[in-house]
Amino acid sequence: MGTQMIADGGRAGAATLEAPPVPAWTRRPAIAADDAFLLALYDATRNDLDPLDWPEATRATFCELQWRAQRAGYAAAYPDALSEVLEIDGRPAGRVLSAETDAELVLVDLALVPTARGRGIGRQVLEGLQLRATTSGRSVRLQVVDGSPARRLYERMGFVATEVHGIHTEMRWPS
Repeated sequence: MGTQMIADGGRAGAATLEAPPVPAWTRRPAIAADDAFLLALYDATRNDLDPLDWPEATRATFCELQWRAQRAGYAAAYPDALSEVLEIDGRPAGRVLSAETDAELVLVDLALVPTARGRGIGRQVLEGLQLRATTSGRSVRLQVVDGSPARRLYERMGFVATEVHGIHTEMRWPS
């Protein structure tokens, strides 16, 4: 567990703030009964819609249409992808969609509910992919949306930008 020193404003001594521990989490294959959670998770990742101030019904309809289109696009591009739900204390907290080729592992999608973000789960998922890639002699590829805070994590983990596709940047590890 890491610690962080906090400035004490000149008073004697310093306070120590313990970094929150990474929660215990598990992963399991996604099933049809997870669709409501996966749709809600997709909605939770669409912060770009917040400034539009749409009525809730409009936002819900838009997100459902976009989620269905995303799911169909992923299925067409990665028909053999593994779709998994991440759980904390038995409750869905995220999703991982990954695919494999002879040359690389592809992180197609990684999303966490807001309360699970910033707690080290994404880092652990990436470390697992990097370990699998290393032991099999492959690289890892992913795409990140411009402006996503996840890009900082990817860069800290050694991913390097290789191409830009519209609003997405492709990143690879090792570079």
